Amino acid sequence: MKQPKHPTQLVYSLSKLLATKLKLELVRPSFAGAQGQQNVGAQSLQTHSTQISWQFQLHERRVGFFSDYVVIAIEAYSRFTLLLAYTASLPTWQQIEKDFQLLWMEQLALHLGRTNLVYDQGDMDLILTQYKSLAPPQMVRNLDQSISGHITDSKHWIEDYCQQLNIDRFSEKHAWNLQEHINMNKKRAKKAGGGKESFVPLERFLDDSLYRFAKGLCKSAEQGAKTKDFPNPHRRNVSLTVVS
Repeated sequence: MKQPKHPTQLVYSLSKLLATKLKLELVRPSFAGAQGQQNVGAQSLQTHSTQISWQFQLHERRVGFFSDYVVIAIEAYSRFTLLLAYTASLPTWQQIEKDFQLLWMEQLALHLGRTNLVYDQGDMDLILTQYKSLAPPQMVRNLDQSISGHITDSKHWIEDYCQQLNIDRFSEKHAWNLQEHINMNKKRAKKAGGGKESFVPLERFLDDSLYRFAKGLCKSAEQGAKTKDFPNPHRRNVSLTVVS
């Protein structure tokens, strides 16, 4: 029987730099500002009850006569960071997307498996099935300015990591180790109602993943509702509007 599509809308926001490098023609999101003006291509991304948004940016590293590339992907709500390292050349978007989806799934399985909330392989299989049922993403050319600061931090982490290990090439193994470190360190971001809050990206990533991909698997009355679903960490639904 065909698996029904997941109700979550997936949004991939690629920076102008990355989209241009990959020769992708993408629409740009916009919103009406306080003076009625549209801030085209710099819209704040939203992850909420029915949407997940990821911001993608490119970090190019010059190594002798060659360039190595790191695609940095940061999820809007948790600020959970994934690093995709490519040596010598940047592949097509189709390959990057495939690598990203696999890495996301691996992180999902790894971290949920470390909790005491996923009890056996049967539960994990159901979680991965729900993850794989996500519909194809809506792709836009955009750079969320609030996430841009975390992207800059990631670039500094990469360069500091290479300097500390005295290495020139930033490999897939290095990317895996560094992203684990980044996601366990506290970050600060603006709250919806104003002000800023501190949080650990991994903790938010787990909260969102359990709510979204572990439907019907909550076995604790304290954790979940009568439907056996994990709690929804989101309170607001905001729609994305795009312009060509």
